[in-house]
Amino acid sequence: MPSLSWRAALLIALWSVCLRGSASTSELEVSVVNLKSSQGQVRVELFQRKGWLKDSVIRRDLQVAEHLADGAIVTRIDVEPGEYAVVAFHDLNGNGKLDTGFMRRPKEPLGFSNGVAPRFAPPKFQDCAFLLDEQGTSLIIELRD
Repeated sequence: MPSLSWRAALLIALWSVCLRGSASTSELEVSVVNLKSSQGQVRVELFQRKGWLKDSVIRRDLQVAEHLADGAIVTRIDVEPGEYAVVAFHDLNGNGKLDTGFMRRPKEPLGFSNGVAPRFAPPKFQDCAFLLDEQGTSLIIELRD
């Protein structure tokens, strides 16, 4: 039968391997500004390059009436450090999607990280991308009609 010290050493070794394998997270604070109505919800989505505008890493739906303060909504997201881009829109009618009109032009206020304001097509990931390091960061997403 193994000694207690051998078992303790094994547990410590396994625990240290598990800790090394686990990813640390950083806090991303996203402030969505220029809200003109307290109706509906604001959707905030975090993307990586691979799933740009198709498959978000994290999605938050925030009820405007519950979270609105001074024309802004703030959410905090814990995520692994890396390269990301953020998209936010004000879902005025609460149907869970960005409504579009002629030529897929957004009918609801929309904003991208880095203040990108697309004209005739969705922006490229690299234009909206930012690096989230271990210290975390804060972003301001300005919604545009």
